[in-house]
Amino acid sequence: EEPAALEMLSRLRARSLLVTAEADDSMRFRMLEALREFAEDQRAEDQDAHARLARCHTHYFLQLAGQAQDGFAGPDQARWLNRLEAEHANLRAALDWCLAEPTGADDGIRLVSLLGRYWYMRGHWREQRQVLEALLAHPGTGAAARAEALYQLGDVAEYLGDTRVSQEAYGQSLNLCERLGDQAGMAQCLRALGQLAQERGDYAESRSHFERCLFLMRMTGDAPEIADALHNLGGLLQAQGDAEAANALYAESLSLARLAGDESGTASVLTELAMAAADRGRPDEARALLEERLAILRRMEDQSGIGNTLLNLSRLEQRVGETAQALSLAEEGLSVYRALGYQEALADTLEHLSVVAQSCGDPQRAEAALAQTQQHGRGDPADQQADGRCERHGG
Repeated sequence: EEPAALEMLSRLRARSLLVTAEADDSMRFRMLEALREFAEDQRAEDQDAHARLARCHTHYFLQLAGQAQDGFAGPDQARWLNRLEAEHANLRAALDWCLAEPTGADDGIRLVSLLGRYWYMRGHWREQRQVLEALLAHPGTGAAARAEALYQLGDVAEYLGDTRVSQEAYGQSLNLCERLGDQAGMAQCLRALGQLAQERGDYAESRSHFERCLFLMRMTGDAPEIADALHNLGGLLQAQGDAEAANALYAESLSLARLAGDESGTASVLTELAMAAADRGRPDEARALLEERLAILRRMEDQSGIGNTLLNLSRLEQRVGETAQALSLAEEGLSVYRALGYQEALADTLEHLSVVAQSCGDPQRAEAALAQTQQHGRGDPADQQADGRCERHGG
């Protein structure tokens, strides 16, 4: 079938009925609008053929998304992100068919799950939330698929600053995973609930969740996920003041991430190592680690991680008295977060920007940032830590 399809595409291209464009190492085809309208008319006359075509289309993109997910765990993450971005309209068409098909919900949720990292890194959060909510309302959703969709909804709600929905979705997903005996699903929910507990200062609950998560992840043998679980537990111990134990966990996490070729995991741990270096009075080491992280994330085009790293670099420069550089980095990070609509990080960046602008002798910029911060529901930025402490907001 493939040779015949390629021959047909070549004939249509020769007659100027298709437009072609090269992308990376492949060629993409696009119909002329007149041909597309004709195809739509033909499709409307044969609904059975349309259903078969839509099913084949969806299964192809499920397969592609699965290949991309495997690719995300290695050194080719940026290439796969770009490939999925090029197919964004096709992926949405596949999801639309899943929503319209009475038995399509589980395939739709599987596709959303496979696309989770892509949507996160490229900042397609509102679209992701809309699709997930529609799939959860679909009457044909199975229990395992529903558990995964709830977990994904918890993630995207957290990115968008809706912690109430996030907490509820993670909890419902965990309950379903426990009923289903899904250890990997339980582990990812426990990790997420541990992060939320840590953010609200409930360290005992957070540690319980993280330790249970690490135990389950070690049972699965998934190196990148074990690395992430070690990273999260290390972060909690760091917050509790046990730097030595935290650094040991970070070192194990980084080793596993590098061994697995997981650039995303490597970049994530580099933040913690940079924080530790800054706390030990080694700003040059901390800067080098953050710049290594930023280079990885720029290759991956991970917008949330880029914004986070720019903010942390700004905090570091503020800490060593390089306020002009700190202001420039904060402004760049702010533009990234505005494009993403990441409310919590946007507010944090505005708080930091207000303090740095004041230090630079720019009271008007400081007041403007303060006013915008208050619009996002935050109080006086003077409450912010003034020591330039790095913080995590994704990536």
